[in-house]
Amino acid sequence: MVKVNFFLRKRGKGESTKKGRVAYPVYSILMRVNFYGKRMEFSTGLHACEIQWNKESQRVKLDVDGMMPMSYVNAGLDQLAIVVQQANSASQRKGQMLTDKKVANAVASLRARLTRTVRHNEGRGYANATKLADECAKTKRRKYFEGAYQDFMHREGDSKGWSKSSREKYTSMWNHIRKMERMKGNGFRLSFDFFREKGLAEYYHFLGESEGLKNSTVKK
Repeated sequence: MVKVNFFLRKRGKGESTKKGRVAYPVYSILMRVNFYGKRMEFSTGLHACEIQWNKESQRVKLDVDGMMPMSYVNAGLDQLAIVVQQANSASQRKGQMLTDKKVANAVASLRARLTRTVRHNEGRGYANATKLADECAKTKRRKYFEGAYQDFMHREGDSKGWSKSSREKYTSMWNHIRKMERMKGNGFRLSFDFFREKGLAEYYHFLGESEGLKNSTVKK
């Protein structure tokens, strides 16, 4: 029987800075292979923070800024477990026993490929993970902003008995906001954070210059 486990090597303090990018201690992920009464341990060449690690699943459970994305690490661990099982299956087909050498060769071969893949994708992976997180944050703030605006229209309109023309004015204002958002491009999302002094001045300018509204209308 062959059993593969992964765990963090937490001897010492860990590489707490890891090229100055990570605030948490960073540890190597070790691989332990038990087979036919033998036990071998290998460094996977992959790393994780303790906050990322799930002991039960023996996999990374979340992304941390500055670390390789969870998908890369977990895929690598899955592949390492598979190559050991494949080495065992190949030995059985030949009527042989799995040996230390066969395990070591299988792991070493894949580790070399993983190392090259990690180096190749590391920068791109960090950039993609950071970009995705930024986009999610923007979208969340934008949805909150839109929800608050619509809630305002609903509550104020009902409590103050807005006329049809008043509702149309606020709907028109929202359409101007959305148009400005689209014009800024590059994934820009309007939120409460934008509408401070500088943002309000920019919106004021947009209504006058791009939308052609009179100053009196803009002030209202």
